[in-house]
Amino acid sequence: MEKVGFVGDDIAEVVEAYEQQVLGKKKIEGLELSPAQVDAGIGASIRRMQAMNRMDIPMMWRAVVRSGSKKFGPVVSLIPPRGKPASDASDILSAARLFAPQMAAGPESFDCAFAPDTPSRSIVEFAVAAVRAIGYTGDLQWTVRGRGLLPQ
Repeated sequence: MEKVGFVGDDIAEVVEAYEQQVLGKKKIEGLELSPAQVDAGIGASIRRMQAMNRMDIPMMWRAVVRSGSKKFGPVVSLIPPRGKPASDASDILSAARLFAPQMAAGPESFDCAFAPDTPSRSIVEFAVAAVRAIGYTGDLQWTVRGRGLLPQ
């Protein structure tokens, strides 16, 4: 399975990528969701390659779906653009009526923690809805990121 892809309305591919490539993997940071660049009709493989190497990712809101551990459940982290506080995500999620069992702003992200037995589909649906609540309406890009490879 690819490490990057695009999602519109059907999140099945994102759920599959999360389950196969993120859950239980110690070397994986998580699955990042961000707005996709406009499809210029350049072909799927070139579009995927460009998506892996985007330089503008730190300048926009994005969500990272992390697997958690045996003790703690999965976490959806909303990462703000450079220069914005992570606490801004609280108002965005409240306005969209998106809530998680535990929600807290950290220094670099707003983390939404779920119970360990929460289905993968529910976690991914929350992450996609959160990114959409920020105002991104077009296709989203998902990217599986290894430890230390999350753009800052």
